[in-house]
Amino acid sequence: MATAHIITLLVTGAGVGFAGGLLGVGGCFITTPVQYGIYIPVGIPLDIAIKLAFGTSLLVVLPTVASGAWRHSKKGEYSKKLSWFYQHR
Repeated sequence: MATAHIITLLVTGAGVGFAGGLLGVGGCFITTPVQYGIYIPVGIPLDIAIKLAFGTSLLVVLPTVASGAWRHSKKGEYSKKLSWFYQHR
C-alpha cells in the first residue's frame, strides 16, 4: 500500500471522526466508498474489496455501539423491552 493511500485513510478517518463527534452521525457512508476506492488500485479483486470495506466499517462501528449501549445502561436509560415504540404506546 502506497504512502498516499495510508494518508488518505488517515485523513478520512480523522475527518469522519471529527464530523461524527460534532454532529453525532456515523461515518460509514463515507469510509466504505473511500476504502473501496483504495483497495481496487492496490490490486484487491472487486468482490473481495467491497466485502473488506463493509467488514472494516462494521468492525469500527461495533465498539462504538457497545460503548453507547454500556453508557446508556449505566445511566439507567436502557430498557430490556424490544423497542421504544412498544414502551410508549
